[in-house]
Amino acid sequence: MVKFDKEDRIDDTLMPLFKMIGRIVICVIAISSILNIFGMSLSVIVTSAGLVSLAISLGAQETLNQFFCGIQLMATRPFRIGDKVRLGTSQDVLIVRKIRVMDTEFKNWLNEEVFRVPNSTVMSSMISNITYEDDSYKIYEYIDVDYGADIEKAKEIMLDVVRSHPQVITDGSKSGPSFRFSSMEASAIRLRVSYILTDHELSYTVPCQIRELIYKRFRAEGIKVPHNIIDVHVEE
Repeated sequence: MVKFDKEDRIDDTLMPLFKMIGRIVICVIAISSILNIFGMSLSVIVTSAGLVSLAISLGAQETLNQFFCGIQLMATRPFRIGDKVRLGTSQDVLIVRKIRVMDTEFKNWLNEEVFRVPNSTVMSSMISNITYEDDSYKIYEYIDVDYGADIEKAKEIMLDVVRSHPQVITDGSKSGPSFRFSSMEASAIRLRVSYILTDHELSYTVPCQIRELIYKRFRAEGIKVPHNIIDVHVEE
């Protein structure tokens, strides 16, 4: 007796496609058999159907595009139900909930928002499936300081806070934390520190902790974080 592991079975992504193809094949065979019984030619019906389908396709190009993109998505399987992916240039982590012929349903990993994306949009986007990739996740943190602030001291604090966090990779397996003098803004100097987390699921909690620690260290060391001040003059 041959046993199949879970990975060898047909997954839920392909089942709707196989069912649809099966229905089409059965319908074609049934119609052909009925026409043969009544002595009618299938070629005449096919020609007529072709003309009708051409007229329909001209008026429903977008719908057909979604349909064929759905077929392509199910056949190529860039992701499966339950996979974690990113679409396009967005860094949002999306969980695949359902794959339909016309659209795909995702859930945002951070805010748990559920939404559907047309399959034509999915297929035209760059798809990054992070389920089978390294779980590490790179963060870019931008922090403004006052003009006149001790940049070297700010750099030392930011790197020290990041390197001290247990969820930041510092063992040399990946590029370690780095500092950049990012830009000179209208009322502040913008600094950047980048680091890689051990797991992308920490991409919300850990940056919050690091920002809080940097802010507290800045206050203790006398490095000011600028804020907008509005002067209001009232004429009598």
